[in-house]
Amino acid sequence: SLAIDIMDRNLYERANDCRWWALTSYFREAFDDMNSIFHKKDEISAILKYINDLYTVYTNLLVFDRDGKVIAVSNDKDEYLVGKVLTQDWVGKTLSLKDTSKYCVSKFEKTNLYAGESTYVYCAAIRSFKNEKQINGGIAIVFDSTPEFHAMLDETLPRDSNQEKIPGTFALFTNRSKKIISSTNESFEVNGFLDIEDKFFDIENGHKYSEIIEFDNKYYAVGVRCSMGYREYKS
Repeated sequence: SLAIDIMDRNLYERANDCRWWALTSYFREAFDDMNSIFHKKDEISAILKYINDLYTVYTNLLVFDRDGKVIAVSNDKDEYLVGKVLTQDWVGKTLSLKDTSKYCVSKFEKTNLYAGESTYVYCAAIRSFKNEKQINGGIAIVFDSTPEFHAMLDETLPRDSNQEKIPGTFALFTNRSKKIISSTNESFEVNGFLDIEDKFFDIENGHKYSEIIEFDNKYYAVGVRCSMGYREYKS
């Protein structure tokens, strides 16, 4: 229960970040004049790098125009993306968001924006400074899911009186399809599947269930709780 509450609140903050940064006045003014946007690339990049240095839970922040073309990035290693067109489905969804309270998040999937590994990408629309109803582009922020999710799980594992983790215990984040999002046990890899009964995955949002099961020739006490979202995030 603690682990999934931490995850919900953490990802709510990610949804907040992209919406807040999309309101940056310099971005909005720059995107109002697309003819000169590439001349402002250095200034936009500098702002993105400044933000990313403060928020280290992201590997990269990038902004793109109405065509999905990348204008600037925060991570120098991803400079090759500038000028390329993003084709992910979240690009179109971002460019059709109704207002500044809305955001878009990708599926937990492998992406070239995260070195071919799986993560969530959060996006919000960059709106015209002159007309808030007009969308001129978007911002995408790449969550550093591998270490961040692992830390959430690791911190919630049961410990003995010496604060040592109890041997044999482990924790996982999965989706309803049993796909593993994160694990503290190296035997259960991200994007693999947790092969236990469906009833552990069929519970309603916010509900929990526990049972002792036989798994891998051992007996385990298994506790599961389903996310219930946080505030307006996936609730």
